[in-house]
Amino acid sequence: MTQPRSTRKPAASKGAAASAEKSDEPRTIDFRGLTLTVPKPADWSAELYFAMGDLESGKTKIAGANGVLAAMLGQDQFDQVREALIEEQVKFTDVEEILGDLFMAAMQSYGTTSGESSASPES
Repeated sequence: MTQPRSTRKPAASKGAAASAEKSDEPRTIDFRGLTLTVPKPADWSAELYFAMGDLESGKTKIAGANGVLAAMLGQDQFDQVREALIEEQVKFTDVEEILGDLFMAAMQSYGTTSGESSASPES
């Protein structure tokens, strides 16, 4: 049984992504009432690299996705996201899509998408 896709738009706008390419400063994104800071890619940690590898390999789908976001945003901000979703009583079946939206918004804040570096010719 397929769940209907959400019509929510990612938190980062195309204009924000375009302006993000012009400077190398940390970005902020608004997500479900939280203002989160996304570090600039040059400051992303080895932990994020390995978490993305675990997720990509399919070894740990849920733990991998959580690890990627925690490594990207920092554990404190990830905990805020987690608490907000629990407080909103978000359904189990909706969490993966919501966290996917957050990941895409974080990547788009720098004008990139998953699997595309900021040095990509299409950026």
